[in-house]
Amino acid sequence: MFTKGKILSVCSNEFGYDTYFVLCKENMMQNDSSAISLEELGLSKYEARAYIALLNRGPLSASELAYYSNLPRTKVYATLTRLVKKKLAVITRDKPVVCSAVVPEDAFSELVVSQTNRVEGMKNLVEKLQKISEEGKKPQGAEERRYLVLAPESVLNMLAELFSIAKSTVTSTLDAWGVRLINHCKDPLTKALTNGVEVKILVSKELTSNNSLSPFPERAKVRIGESDTNMFIFDKSTVILVNSSDGKGLLFRSADMMANLCKKMFDNNWTQGTDFVQIRFAKTTT
Repeated sequence: MFTKGKILSVCSNEFGYDTYFVLCKENMMQNDSSAISLEELGLSKYEARAYIALLNRGPLSASELAYYSNLPRTKVYATLTRLVKKKLAVITRDKPVVCSAVVPEDAFSELVVSQTNRVEGMKNLVEKLQKISEEGKKPQGAEERRYLVLAPESVLNMLAELFSIAKSTVTSTLDAWGVRLINHCKDPLTKALTNGVEVKILVSKELTSNNSLSPFPERAKVRIGESDTNMFIFDKSTVILVNSSDGKGLLFRSADMMANLCKKMFDNNWTQGTDFVQIRFAKTTT
């Protein structure tokens, strides 16, 4: 480590001048870089210079600190006071005053935690702003809704559960696949009817020529009509749509527009349908 006095004495000597000058310049550049980094942590330029000088030189008097840190003498005591307040330096009570740097690990532990929390807070803020930005890109008045995709085995389990807990109404439109599902849910369907639940089943008219069409529970209201979709509506709020090609289903749990549209479609097809008993009777008398 080279002091200013040594540097000046070497400058007058031509031999070795370049070597000493380069070493000194590199040291000054490193200190300047450290000072800039400390400023990013909230220290002023004078505080950063003073703290680095204390780390490099060890305990110094106020006048020595001013000299090595290149501080105006009028600013030394105020700078030291702020360093002490920030727990980066300590000052002796003796005269002349001697100050020392607190080791970085102790000096900056709280500050590092504070800065880390600040960065995390900024990340959270950016995420919130990103969500706001994404919401702003949606069409005005648009609202995102979610549905649950059910595997074929889960469809049957969910239907059985919903039949069991139904409170007022169950309506359904069925094709051949939907009829199979109903047949596998006869026990919970019968339980729903026993509990006073109104059950309406609309079967596709394409199945009327199939003599193997299983009878439905006696108290269920069954009609034949337009039905090309397996749709189950429980208590006018929970909807399950089932794909006949792969047996997978979609579950909607809401009392919003989706359920209302499904209910309107069912009511329209139900009104135009024909009672299942009348068709069976007509077949036996012809």
